Amino acid sequence: MFREAGLSMNPNATSRTTVTIGYMIASSNNADLETALNPAWRDSVSHFVLVSGWPAGAPDDVVRAVRDDTTFNKTRYLRDLDPDSGAYFKETLLSKTGNSPPLAGIIPG
Repeated sequence: MFREAGLSMNPNATSRTTVTIGYMIASSNNADLETALNPAWRDSVSHFVLVSGWPAGAPDDVVRAVRDDTTFNKTRYLRDLDPDSGAYFKETLLSKTGNSPPLAGIIPG
């Protein structure tokens, strides 16, 4: 599935391809905790993150193409694994000023 989707497990490949990072999150010790976790995480075995990049100074059309490929093509393979799953994504604030963190906001996946 990863090869078919064009995904890479190489952490140094972000300027050439999409990197897949997997986290093992399953724990029966935490399944019944009353927390703000996405309910899909309560019985998840793993959480995957797709990371895509582009060369510094890439034109807007290249950035859009990488973003759209990751959003609409690469994530489809993960959705096919479990259509009922989901995650929260951080939204980067490109206009960040001052000492605020560059990542803020939660967007449902």
